Amino acid sequence: MTDPLFRTVASLCVRQHQIADDGHGCCGRMYSIITDKRIVANGFGLRWRIETNPSELILQVTSIASINDQYSSYDLMQLLRLISANGGHQSLEQVRPKKVLVYLEQLAKDKAEKYTHKLATDKDVSTAGEMLERLAWQEKDNFRIGIDTGDAVVACQLFQ
Repeated sequence: MTDPLFRTVASLCVRQHQIADDGHGCCGRMYSIITDKRIVANGFGLRWRIETNPSELILQVTSIASINDQYSSYDLMQLLRLISANGGHQSLEQVRPKKVLVYLEQLAKDKAEKYTHKLATDKDVSTAGEMLERLAWQEKDNFRIGIDTGDAVVACQLFQ
């Protein structure tokens, strides 16, 4: 565990979970599932365990969000480097990759366009303001989402 990023991984918030089969020949082992929002909210699922002989950290990437074709393990490494800088005390907003910001912005625009079209054909709603008032809003880390009566996310507001 000489790589400084391994120390960063080991310092992140986790929950312990026994994995029946990790897909790599280890059955019934305890893993640390990373729950740190700076990792999870940026689209990565990670778990790790320590091998005792020789002493090494085994890191498994269990998921990568399909943000775009270029979002990959390289972005995970960049994210870990950002987290390790300044002792790992950065907030989610301080380490949010530009690719994720662009993706969330586009998602919000797409949802707004789709709902604006629906608004134009909905006789019960005459303004965008009325439409937004009817949504149920849920706060997230650095954004909030508006959900319509059909449980569809139709608006997203990013906080800076």
